[in-house]
Amino acid sequence: MGHHFCNRTIEFTNPTAELVQKLRLFISQFRCVAACGMPGAGKTFFLDTMYCDHDRITRWNRNDLYRSMFGGFIDHSFTPDIERFESLIFDKLLTKHEHPIAFEGWLTSRTAREKLLKKFGAWSSLLVVFVGPLDILIPRVMKSNQTVWTKKEVKVQMRILEQGFQYPTQREGWNYIIYLNTCGEDGSEFLMDLLNI
Repeated sequence: MGHHFCNRTIEFTNPTAELVQKLRLFISQFRCVAACGMPGAGKTFFLDTMYCDHDRITRWNRNDLYRSMFGGFIDHSFTPDIERFESLIFDKLLTKHEHPIAFEGWLTSRTAREKLLKKFGAWSSLLVVFVGPLDILIPRVMKSNQTVWTKKEVKVQMRILEQGFQYPTQREGWNYIIYLNTCGEDGSEFLMDLLNI
């Protein structure tokens, strides 16, 4: 389709009830859903919209875990331990309890996504990619107040993340890849340039 592979792009800035219903039906066919991409691009908004409190699904977000442990500071020395725990718990949820998993995280590197896919095993998988213009994403990150960074640090970190983003390819093994826009017209233009469509 262009420079980066995707099966479909979806406009989700102001989702209608009809779109939400169709997407819920669509994602229900996947046992493993991963929402990945830039901070402030709509991962949490999307998953909050897709899943209700009574849905039988496990939502997993490492940043929530880090916040509960360290108050927002990410101590990467714990990452191997968290990854081992994920391998154990994901396998048990998927095989013994037939429990779908919705994983939320940056996953901007191919290696991180491949590790996650390995934990998902042979179960059906959907990757939903969230990107957008930094001039829209940075104010969202600051407004959400989920970081201990200053505005200047947020700008630097967001640029580093964007420049280092390894966009997904079909060869990674995902059953389906969607790029989802929550940034309005500017986000649509950004996606069109990114995907060369």
